[in-house]
Amino acid sequence: MGSTTRCDDLSVSSGTRKELLKFDTSYPLSLSKFGPDGIHGLTNYYLPLYNNCNAQNPSWILYFLDSGGGTYPELVYDDQIDWFKNVSSEIKHIYGSIPSLTFLHIPSTEYENLYQQSLCFGMDDDDVSPQINPNQLLTVLTAFGNTKAVFVGHDHGNDWCCPFAGGLMVCYGRHTGYGGYGDWARGSRIIELSTDTLSVKTYVRMEDGSIIDGN
Repeated sequence: MGSTTRCDDLSVSSGTRKELLKFDTSYPLSLSKFGPDGIHGLTNYYLPLYNNCNAQNPSWILYFLDSGGGTYPELVYDDQIDWFKNVSSEIKHIYGSIPSLTFLHIPSTEYENLYQQSLCFGMDDDDVSPQINPNQLLTVLTAFGNTKAVFVGHDHGNDWCCPFAGGLMVCYGRHTGYGGYGDWARGSRIIELSTDTLSVKTYVRMEDGSIIDGN
């Protein structure tokens, strides 16, 4: 999500996180948002998805949680989890049960030891470097928000997806950019959502256009 910066704008990378987010949201096609004040993190927010411009109720909800990193502790705090619980409960009260996806950068501790070749698909070529606190985030997402899948990044050599309790699909993205560590072939995780069956289809499209590792 968000916008693509031009080469002549790269000097913004020296700014603070708040300055970078302000820069991102200044573009008309950016969907990034500042999250609410009073809790940890800048980018705790959600986006409703509608079937068409005339739809009254959203078909899907996308949640985004700020998991820190860089000079910030790598964790999702309890007040962020409480925010998710409150918002998802409010949405359910207004619209009924709506399927959702959750996105964050750093995997929770529950990602550790989750990969099993017989149950999962995708590349497992890197260690899991989880958040520093065992907050049982995936368990919370299973219990609240009608969450169908969770997507993280951080560990560039992983792009796997695995099943979790409660029918939750737990995934990595794919190393896409030219920065960071590693020399794995670049690609991107594509997510297709069905409004008829309320199902999630996901696969990796590589930089050369080939498609690998889908459900």
